[in-house]
Amino acid sequence: MNAKIVENWSGAVRFAPSNVASPDSTEEILRLVTEAHRSGQVVRPRGALHSFTPLSETSDTLLSMSNFAGIDSVDTGSKTAWIKAGTNLFDLNPALHERGLALPNLGDIDSQTIAGAFSTGTHGTGIGL
Repeated sequence: MNAKIVENWSGAVRFAPSNVASPDSTEEILRLVTEAHRSGQVVRPRGALHSFTPLSETSDTLLSMSNFAGIDSVDTGSKTAWIKAGTNLFDLNPALHERGLALPNLGDIDSQTIAGAFSTGTHGTGIGL
């Protein structure tokens, strides 16, 4: 995809990256970032584009994490899971539930990716969270 306009959820941030990459492995992400660095290009990751700020805005390469999603592994004994960066929160709890786990609380919006939620400080709701 070249020169396609990308915008955040509200439409307030709009930009046209020269390239949109959608890797599906750690190795492919590493290759893309290494090649961009060598050529002086900027790589900006995007998740669900839910941020109010221009976190993903770039005229170079936009790194879509949509193909790098899902649960990598689960350890039910320690109640931990390795989740790929592009996994949307609305997909995560059902997938964890199938393995006997779940997030105890989510915010009122669950369209973010797990990496985006961590990166932007998304939090749960309720008096104790």
